Formats: sequence, structure tokens, C-alpha cells
Amino acid sequence: MAKRKAIKRKIVKKKVAKKTVKKKAVKRKAVKKKVVKRKAVRRAPAKKRKVVRAKPVRISVKPVKKDKTLSIVGLIVNLLVPGLGSIIGGKIHSGIWQLILLIAGPILGILFTATGIGAIIGIPLLLLSPIVAWIWALITGIMMVAE
Repeated sequence: MAKRKAIKRKIVKKKVAKKTVKKKAVKRKAVKKKVVKRKAVRRAPAKKRKVVRAKPVRISVKPVKKDKTLSIVGLIVNLLVPGLGSIIGGKIHSGIWQLILLIAGPILGILFTATGIGAIIGIPLLLLSPIVAWIWALITGIMMVAE
């Protein structure tokens, strides 16, 4: 009986050994297949792409004629209140500065004259700032109409 058991063990060992050998062989084949698949998947070197540049588009824009009525109204108003006509005509930045010169110039001139020391600066500032603002407004109005 002991002999039979020993023989059965040998047979079982041989069967197990055959199975493991088969499994290893199957794994090796699978590994080889995977390697082959990886080699097949490799891409060919990339071709150089041609750079296509867009052609410039030419757009023709006809100049739009401005309506001069607003500029003429601005010139007339500039003669009465320097700066206000410039703002009406569209020259907002210069119109605001003309109004500041018209209003702040005489105020600063009065303040400088009242101190006594600033009379040399105050009297010309008091007299000349409105004249300068008016001339500047007149030039701005003429330029608006000319455009």
C-alpha cells in the first residue's frame, strides 16, 4: 500500500509538473505575442507638416462724412462759453480744460491778489486766463469745423 501511495504521488507530481510547464510555456507565448503586438503598434516617423498661411484680406472702407452741424453749433457756443462748445462738438478733454481755465483762473487770481505778495501773479492771472480760454476755445471750434 505504501508503494501504491508513493506511485500515486509520483504520478500526481508528474501531472503537476506538466501543468506548470504548460502554464509557463503559455505565459512565454503570451509574452512573445505582447512583444510582437508592441512592435506592430510602433508608429512610423512623423512627416513634416506644411504650414499653410492665410492670405491677407483687404477690406475697403469708405470714409464716412461727418455731419458738420454739431461742429458749427459747438463753434457758436464756444464763442459764448469757452469749453462748453468744445464738449458739444466732441472734444471733451480740451473742453473740460478750457472750462477749468475759465473758472479757476480768475478765482486763483483773486486769491493771489488778496494776499498782497501774489499781486504780481494774481492780476495777470485774473485778467489773462479768461482771454486765453476764449482764444483756445475759438481755435478748437475752428478745427472742429475744418475736420
